[in-house]
Amino acid sequence: MNKLTIDEVFQIALDSLETPRHPAEIFPAITYYRFHRELIKAIQPEVAVELGVAAAGTSLHMCTGCPEAKVIGVDLSRPDKYNQCITYVEKHYPNWEFWQPMDTVKAAQKMWFRYEKPIIGQLYVDALHEKQQVYKELRAYKRLMLDGAVVIFDDLYLTEDMNQMWEGLPFTEKIRLDFLHVEVGYGAAIWRNSEIRGW
Repeated sequence: MNKLTIDEVFQIALDSLETPRHPAEIFPAITYYRFHRELIKAIQPEVAVELGVAAAGTSLHMCTGCPEAKVIGVDLSRPDKYNQCITYVEKHYPNWEFWQPMDTVKAAQKMWFRYEKPIIGQLYVDALHEKQQVYKELRAYKRLMLDGAVVIFDDLYLTEDMNQMWEGLPFTEKIRLDFLHVEVGYGAAIWRNSEIRGW
């Protein structure tokens, strides 16, 4: 896995704005999808995880950006309205696994049983948009996270609770990337084991 600085993550976010969309028309041209594709190219992790899959657009772009990585999507449901998109990812990207129905916190235990070591280099947190749930997820994945991994957070000013979540994160290397999701806010942080050990 390649380790990035927070400034490098910011530059990847800026550069991703100029990259082409995925050719499959069933996926919208969402800006932050392309960011995830370019970010995983730079990190080259063994495992990347998306918590909260919805239409699997982020998983699709991570799979595209690094075919050698195992990309695991975790969600409690598979809504019918997203079935075409999810089926497309399942068919075209063998490096993707969709764990559903699966609680995001319980999924961390399942991953630990599989890997039994820190393995995740990129984590996208976009499931239940509540401060305490996000904190539970971060603590659950703590032993699976590689030092220097990148964690991405969506919907940061969707509610005041999520804004408080961002402010309360223990990471000193974090940055807002709201231009990637203007309507609700976006951010990234560098995971440091020393900062989260006693959190």
